[in-house]
Amino acid sequence: MRRLTVGMLVGGLLLVPATLAWARGGGWEPISLDPYDSFACGANLHFEFSGEAFARTVNIGGTEIYQVTGHAFATITNLDNGRTITQNISGPVFSPVDVPAEYSARGHNLIQLDPNQAASAGLPELWVSSGYLDITFNADDTVTVNQMAGSLIDDCALLT
Repeated sequence: MRRLTVGMLVGGLLLVPATLAWARGGGWEPISLDPYDSFACGANLHFEFSGEAFARTVNIGGTEIYQVTGHAFATITNLDNGRTITQNISGPVFSPVDVPAEYSARGHNLIQLDPNQAASAGLPELWVSSGYLDITFNADDTVTVNQMAGSLIDDCALLT
């Protein structure tokens, strides 16, 4: 199952005035997701977002691509111990529209995996990538890392 949580789509951002989206040109639309709670890293976590993000669908080489970019931050609080971190999750993200299991990102992106996906790829359940990332969410609830260049911040280690 593909988990399009917070960072994957640069989530949870405040809706910005349409004039800002229009100023970007090329069909960009502001996106907005609400704060949410999730269980990850063995803890109850609360996610809040600030900044702005925009999305559009474009045709690149005959493939419809969903793009997300912006200037966004995620503040994550472990509700069990009170630890809080704030991460840059500005993207960008590129994902083929007709192959929703493919996920490609550059820059800073927050990724949340379920325990099986994390174990299958040897990754934390919650982390921020910085740099190039190309992963596949497989039908058997595993994740394949096709390429990862840059750094990884283990948010589970910071929050628990």
